[in-house]
Amino acid sequence: MKKINSLGILIVLGILLTGSISFALSFKDYDPKGVVFKAGPTGPGEELSIPWVEAVLYPKKVEAGRDFFVEVSLASKVKSVVAELDQYKTVALFSKDQSNWNVVIPSPKDADDGLHFIKVKIEGQNGRRVERTLAFRIVGKSPAQAKAYSFPLSLKEDTRLSRGALKAGAKVEALYRKTYYWVKGKNGSEGWVEASKVEIPKREIFVAAYQSYLNQEYNKAVSFYKQILLVDEKNADASYWLAKTYDRVGDEIKTVEHLEEALASDPRHEGANWMAGKLARQYYRKGNVLTRMKKPKEALLAFQQAVSLRPASISYWLRLGTEYENLGDQEAAQDAWKQVLLVDPDNKDVHALLRTDYYKLISNEEEKVAKKTAARVVKSKPKSPGKNSKMSLQFIDVVKKSRTNKGTIVSSALKSVVSMTKSLGTRIYEEGWKSTLTPQGFLVTYVCKQERLGKIEPENFIFRVDLDSRKVEPRNKNARLLMHRW
Repeated sequence: MKKINSLGILIVLGILLTGSISFALSFKDYDPKGVVFKAGPTGPGEELSIPWVEAVLYPKKVEAGRDFFVEVSLASKVKSVVAELDQYKTVALFSKDQSNWNVVIPSPKDADDGLHFIKVKIEGQNGRRVERTLAFRIVGKSPAQAKAYSFPLSLKEDTRLSRGALKAGAKVEALYRKTYYWVKGKNGSEGWVEASKVEIPKREIFVAAYQSYLNQEYNKAVSFYKQILLVDEKNADASYWLAKTYDRVGDEIKTVEHLEEALASDPRHEGANWMAGKLARQYYRKGNVLTRMKKPKEALLAFQQAVSLRPASISYWLRLGTEYENLGDQEAAQDAWKQVLLVDPDNKDVHALLRTDYYKLISNEEEKVAKKTAARVVKSKPKSPGKNSKMSLQFIDVVKKSRTNKGTIVSSALKSVVSMTKSLGTRIYEEGWKSTLTPQGFLVTYVCKQERLGKIEPENFIFRVDLDSRKVEPRNKNARLLMHRW
């Protein structure tokens, strides 16, 4: 199988084809995080069979009117490749060998800020086709971008300026930055200074930024936080406060963008994690409301924002996949559902949606476990439920009040799981708590059934309670997942 590394080619071709500074990238400028990349063989259900397909888009964040680059590298020769932008503009890709295809596409100048899609359509020699979808963001001017503000610097060495001179350690006011700073000293001296010759007092800028934020001078705060990121791009605090500032001016795209930056720099950042969780829940609720209002495209954007902020959330990915399916994009739906398997490889709902053989396997295994458990219960000849009704209630209460490994009360965790599953449109039939006395202790079960692919199947949560210590142990997969993940 031929695997093609296309990113180096992408950069060189971008320069050759455009002849434009707007896309002239050097290896120093190239940001691997800015690439949208899909690779792998075509699936058995796809119309066209190709051993390996790579689809690349760069950059994934582009200003309106600026160019972006699309490249497709294949292990087989094909007839043609076209890129469809947001389902209204189609551009043909070029190739010399019918295996490696590329094109430079200018983003529409009047395009709205936010998420956009390129659908790459590959047609084989036999007329059969296969598609790959790439998502990117168009970023325009934000209300908080319009004006730049000066910020303090200090010189590292004696410096002669266009007008006058300054000594090492002199405090100056920076008015403009490129590779150099245009600075102005208190003695009236001003001119260009190389960036390597100045020292940026981050603490002073942070104080100025925070004071501007408190005074609701949000444009000014944005400028200060950006200056910190110019010299310390991994500063999670600056990215977090920049996100908070954009949130105050109502720029949702910039808020999410800088929150993602903060978490990439420091995944444990307390403030960024709290804010990301809060915003993700808001987007998730917004998506559900928009779905009920029959606005599927707007709902899709909301769910995309939710998963970008909380990429480990199973419920968000499931809901995003369902929304893609409602819009008729089965490929994108399956891509979203597959993300769940990175978090929970045994997730039966996803295996059912993807119709994998593994789903049948785990269903059969759980059925065998259920039959063995039932056989043991019958063999143990439990006492009459009437005689043990008080004890049964006590042990059910022990389970309900116990806590998961993450500190959540079990009864609350169960309610959350059931509510989340129902919100996805799945029918759940709840029968409630039941318990059985066995020689090994009380088996306490939350009995419920779920409708899946037209069939009603048991989805019980089984726990064992030790008669002496009253320790609660999960006894089946559902109970174990609940105890470990909630």
